[in-house]
Amino acid sequence: MDNIDDRAVDHYLVNAKNEEIGRPRQGNQNFFPEYYVLPVDKNIQKNVLETYKMVEYFLRNGVKIERSTKAVTVDGKTYPAGSFIVNMHQANRGLANLVLYDGINVSDYEMIAGEMIQNFHDMRGFDRYVIRDAGVFKGKTSAITSVSFPGTKMPKRSAYVLIQNTSNDAIKAVNELLAAGKTVTMLTKSGSGYQAGDFAVAYKDLAPLASKYYLDVSASGHKKPSGKVLKASTVGALGEAAYVLKNLGFNVTSEQAGADVLVNTFDSSKYVNKGKPYIAFGNMGMTNVQKWIPGFSFKGPEWERYEGVFLANVMQDHAITAPYNKQEYFYTVTGSYITAVPKTAKVLAVIADEDHFFKAGWWPGHDAAKGKIMAFTYKDNNKNLTVFANDLTNDDHPQHQYRLLANSIFNAGPGKTENAPSSKR
Repeated sequence: MDNIDDRAVDHYLVNAKNEEIGRPRQGNQNFFPEYYVLPVDKNIQKNVLETYKMVEYFLRNGVKIERSTKAVTVDGKTYPAGSFIVNMHQANRGLANLVLYDGINVSDYEMIAGEMIQNFHDMRGFDRYVIRDAGVFKGKTSAITSVSFPGTKMPKRSAYVLIQNTSNDAIKAVNELLAAGKTVTMLTKSGSGYQAGDFAVAYKDLAPLASKYYLDVSASGHKKPSGKVLKASTVGALGEAAYVLKNLGFNVTSEQAGADVLVNTFDSSKYVNKGKPYIAFGNMGMTNVQKWIPGFSFKGPEWERYEGVFLANVMQDHAITAPYNKQEYFYTVTGSYITAVPKTAKVLAVIADEDHFFKAGWWPGHDAAKGKIMAFTYKDNNKNLTVFANDLTNDDHPQHQYRLLANSIFNAGPGKTENAPSSKR
């Protein structure tokens, strides 16, 4: 209740050499911050939907949440009124800290027993802020016991609406529209106020879904934006990938012959050789496609599950990756990276080469991955392949990466590219 960092526990927290290291305070007096702030203002929050989900998670699990009633400025950054506040002076601060702190690097151990990444802000893709100044929110919040998810705020009526590709709800809404036979265009180029990978739909088609999803939308005017007119795709997938894709609204089948796009399936050569798109991720996926791509190679452990959160540089000139920031934290559970691709490949993301690129997890030898390719597309020799070294779906936890998979399906699947002039917001 007093948010005390009891250093008596440090004796029990050791490294692989059995040396006492204590809690990872990183130069701070207290391991625990005073507050975590989860804003919902889009100026400082990249994923409002996931922020509400995090708050719902906390309330469901007994963590006390407050909401600010006034704007508060700390170290030059202003947190608007309406931000969610996790005051760490509470009995369940341990749970709150477990899922919101950056975690630790235990790669010095020869072996660990299981997966350890929590990092909800990285794995779900929202912004959370650490506040270490005591009392800055005192008297400026009110306690909440429940949270209501906002619906989509439709813009002033226009013929077309742009859906920003900023959350998994955008994917779900697009798939519902496609299943209903509505026209959805995936933008293939970025412009003023929009990104490649965003979606354009008719205002009248989206309006009935406004209360069902939380979407970032804006008016697009009366000219139909240029891009790829999507068609509802049937995706061939099994197991965990199938579960994730079904939840995103895709039509999923285990029969490869009837699929428009394949995801990490086995024994797929006869389909891929005929041009059927294939999306691979993780060590297993890259093993599946290695023989189909001349000049492609990768490295990773054959049996170990090396897990980690790492920083990547994301290319902004492709519909698959442009909806993400220039730098993002992504996730691996197989510790794999790409060492070579053919000249005809289009690189989508590269593992950062900064010294601090690896944030948390257990990945012995992770420095070898610095600056290596994380993802690419390959369209040559009648092949249509998209490859990710990182693991996109593990345990249904790295949901921030689901749009990489969905965007790849939309990009590779059936549709028609139209080059009508696009309108600016």
